[in-house]
Amino acid sequence: MRYRPMLAVVATISAAVLTGNLVKTELSADADGQNRIAPSEQQHRDTSKIADPLLDMVFSEGNREKNFVAMGFDKDMTSEAVKVSKALHASHAARFRELIDTAEKRSDLQEDLCSTTNDKRPRYAAMGWLIERKVRELMVVRADKLDNLKEQDWARASTVHSIYDRRERSKSRQENAPIMIVAAVLAGQEEKAREGWPPWGAGDRWSWEQVQKDHPGIRQKIIDYYALFHVIKEIAEEEGGLCE
Repeated sequence: MRYRPMLAVVATISAAVLTGNLVKTELSADADGQNRIAPSEQQHRDTSKIADPLLDMVFSEGNREKNFVAMGFDKDMTSEAVKVSKALHASHAARFRELIDTAEKRSDLQEDLCSTTNDKRPRYAAMGWLIERKVRELMVVRADKLDNLKEQDWARASTVHSIYDRRERSKSRQENAPIMIVAAVLAGQEEKAREGWPPWGAGDRWSWEQVQKDHPGIRQKIIDYYALFHVIKEIAEEEGGLCE
């Protein structure tokens, strides 16, 4: 009789070991290196990524309006961005070509402006060249004050590509994500955008209206940045240009 408690303990331990082995087997990687039953969070992100919907965007004067709309601009923002782009091209196109040709680390500029992969998108990579820090604030460079094209120091610590990866390469991607991501960087709110905190969160926690309320002036910065980027990208894609 005194062996019954011991046998019960042994049986319990054996059952626990068996269960553990079964769970381990279920979670083990298959031939492709993926967990068959319960993929990790990282694996889930990797397998659920989508291609950038704007991957094949063509940058030209005739495509400006269409491209701004595709990047999430509303009617008024699109109209303003087209006007700014037109003025920039008319006044500074020749100067921009010269700056691209004489840029510091031209090969790095080419990599950032001309990338055709999903991992690095020019609309975000170009921020490091077209946005500068003024005291504590990030500002779009003024075309009439632009003496050279060089990568800015602040950009080395930026997580913008990680934000893009999480907020755009997702099935829950919002149409105005390109606006919101650039706004997060300009407003110094990269961590919020990367982690999906409001107003960069899911569903009703994603709000361009709230971003504008929290960060006065951000709307004009977005227009100025994307107008400048579009013109620079147009010139880079010209025949014989940086991206040819």
